[in-house]
Amino acid sequence: MPAIKISDLNNAKVDIDFIGEFATSEDETAIDRMGRTRRTLAGVEAYISDHGILAESLAAQAGAEAYAVSAATASQVALARGKTYPTPAAGVDAGGTPPGVGFGEYFTVPSPSSRDSLDLYRNVGGAAVLQVGKSIPAADAVNKPSQSGKVNGWPDLFFRRSAFGESFLGRRRYFEYTPGNFSGYQLVPNPAFDGYAVRRVIDGTTIPAGPLIWLDELGAGEGDTVTVYILVSSANAGTAYGAGRFLGEAFNGLGTQINMQRSTGELGVIASAIPQFLRLSEVVPPGAKSIGIFHYSQTAGARPEMVACWAFKGGVAAGPAWPVFDETTWLTLRGEQQQATIVAQAAQLTAANTKILQLEKSSPAKGLRELKLALCNPLCQFNGVVLIGDSITFGLTTTGQNPIQPMPPRNGTLADARNNGASPSWANLLHKYLGLQYYNDSSATESAWPGTPSGVAIFEYSDSVDLFPGYDPFIRSNTNAVAPVGLWNQVYSPTTKLGFYVQGNVASSQDNMRLSWTMTGYEFDLVFAAQANGAKYELIVNGVTLGTYSTQTGDTGLPVSFGNVRTHALGGFKRDALVELRLVPGDGARYNFRVEAITINRKLRVTNQGIIGITAAKYVDTDMVAAACQEGDQFAIVQLGTNDRAILSSYGRPESPSTLRYNMDRIADALAVMEVQPVVMCANAVPAVVDVPPTYRYGMAKVREALRQFADDRKFDFIDHFASTRALFAAGDTAWCEPAGPHPFDAGHLLMFNNIKERLDAA
Repeated sequence: MPAIKISDLNNAKVDIDFIGEFATSEDETAIDRMGRTRRTLAGVEAYISDHGILAESLAAQAGAEAYAVSAATASQVALARGKTYPTPAAGVDAGGTPPGVGFGEYFTVPSPSSRDSLDLYRNVGGAAVLQVGKSIPAADAVNKPSQSGKVNGWPDLFFRRSAFGESFLGRRRYFEYTPGNFSGYQLVPNPAFDGYAVRRVIDGTTIPAGPLIWLDELGAGEGDTVTVYILVSSANAGTAYGAGRFLGEAFNGLGTQINMQRSTGELGVIASAIPQFLRLSEVVPPGAKSIGIFHYSQTAGARPEMVACWAFKGGVAAGPAWPVFDETTWLTLRGEQQQATIVAQAAQLTAANTKILQLEKSSPAKGLRELKLALCNPLCQFNGVVLIGDSITFGLTTTGQNPIQPMPPRNGTLADARNNGASPSWANLLHKYLGLQYYNDSSATESAWPGTPSGVAIFEYSDSVDLFPGYDPFIRSNTNAVAPVGLWNQVYSPTTKLGFYVQGNVASSQDNMRLSWTMTGYEFDLVFAAQANGAKYELIVNGVTLGTYSTQTGDTGLPVSFGNVRTHALGGFKRDALVELRLVPGDGARYNFRVEAITINRKLRVTNQGIIGITAAKYVDTDMVAAACQEGDQFAIVQLGTNDRAILSSYGRPESPSTLRYNMDRIADALAVMEVQPVVMCANAVPAVVDVPPTYRYGMAKVREALRQFADDRKFDFIDHFASTRALFAAGDTAWCEPAGPHPFDAGHLLMFNNIKERLDAA
């Protein structure tokens, strides 16, 4: 088996979380990884209650959905509650002990079948008449369906999760005769189960596609027999066929097509809205690695749907007998859907989740690399960085600082006055470097923090990038698969913005042509062509449709032209949002979609929340962390601890390095709630006179130790200004810092900026 990729592990972790929510949530539904709404166990119980099904008879389902009895059957079973007799004759014996039921009444009798617990009878004129197909199933029939103990080679038995072209645990799960071509198929709501069905939408037998079953996952190899069942339905008339073909290492066909049969030997089923079974049972040929399964119809207009597929090693004798499509089969399959399919994967997913936790534990610290990736990512439209610190972050004692005398009274809150953007503090040097280096912008837009009497705190830089949607990371898809040439193509056109445009032609039968990508921010610009036959598209963000828009000249009032720009908002700040432009099926007048570019107007916002005299303790005790961050902030550079050394005891906690560590944990927790990634810094060393009692309880070396341990335990990047500045003191250089205070002068700030720059450049 190919190596498991991190993306597969992350998907598996999401699935494990879904299983946990499925089993423990009090809500009746939960959202799976594909964004589909599913019943939880609580929802199953509610369903059972709503449909009048005996809870005690289904209590052992362990996740099976409701037994598919009709409302009439449910009411009849309810009428028989408490009226169980040892034999049918006893149930109608008026003189028996206890007396039998009256004419027309229902009763139950222990069933001789291993699959049922009770059979339902009715007293008809004194005769016990069995109510066929209305037995109450045994717990084992639910817990151990006929597929129990068999490995499902298709991991998505009821098409609940896997989209066309999607892999699972590092392997393809659909095959297609023409690589990448699923145009003859669609995923549609499943008519029988809580999932999806694979619908065949093109007549004839060409371009087959469907589930891909890996033989080694069945434990099968050359010479072994494998058996595959599919369940097919269709509301259209005509005969539906199923087939399979063994595939080699390169997905090359081995041998001839294997036609699936009914239990009576026919090659197809007369399609109807009721699903019916087809099966193949074949010996694995040499070189076979997998088997592809597909279905089709030769009747014009027929649209058969595959609603289930499973496989196992062994012949028919080793697996289930031919299913009969009755209520027991519904129960069996629904039990398989919620139990065997999910639970059979749980061990794999749990192992994958363990692997993720191991990787996280051994992973390097985070912060600087993620910041650099965001700064370099053209699809990060907005990036906010907040600087959380004290007077050193403020820039106190730097040349040209905002004068603190006369400065309005300070109370150690975000309403205090701030520095300007001109002084050479490490914070000012940093935001200017980020703006020029990553946004090619040397002139920040400055603004004050709301409510402050003077100074500026917010610095914004901007840049713009035009991205061609014909290449990665943009995905052009059709029916959830990567689109082949012909559905989407690139066209040379020197008059367009980038000299080319991407074109998609959507037919009336194509309802899932999409241009999609992932981005972070507030908005993007679509650069498009207005045409007489311009298509409509839906803007979908994280699965939510935000609007439908047209590129047709008649709808927009635009002339036939290139270079039209439309700004689309994402509905607020979004992180790693999936953005999709879904083409509305063509109506004869609107079918051609031409995109020249996706323009990202990138913005960087750096907010200096350096407050003179502030401590980590006060940031925690006054809930300042949340107030210091704004929507769009993704990173925080946190430098606190210098003032926490003071002997005050005014915040009700011991004055100790461990208290600083405790407060930093609380700050990190508050940032995590807002999904803000910290980078931790220790401030500069200070002269000995301000590093000892009676003014300070402990020295800056202890601050460094506490912050270093905190950052290491939480896996945050740590920048140590203490070490480099203490080395200056050791060398006799004291000119960079106040002689009797903690604040560095310009040279000290330059040193601190260079420390940050070097670490960021190397990230």
